[in-house]
Amino acid sequence: DSIFVNDCVGLTEKRSRDDLLVYPNPASKVIFIESLNVIKKVTMTDQFGKALLSKYPGTRNARLDVELEQGVYLLKIQLLKNGKTVFENRKLMIR
Repeated sequence: DSIFVNDCVGLTEKRSRDDLLVYPNPASKVIFIESLNVIKKVTMTDQFGKALLSKYPGTRNARLDVELEQGVYLLKIQLLKNGKTVFENRKLMIR
């Protein structure tokens, strides 16, 4: 018995999370965000959801000064992907 597989249609490949880079992590003074898509807005919140800073880069790269107390923070990154607004979340450790 043999099994033959032809090209599949109707499936979309899931994009890798590597199309959005946040580094260094952990950070101490500054972080960089790079994306294949336009970064519309970046919001950093503490563990309770309180917004600590917001930035509106409008480009594919962003630099944020993050001289904050040691801890874990959440980045909510708003991107423009294929004409649609999407959100990516990243945890960031400040040391």
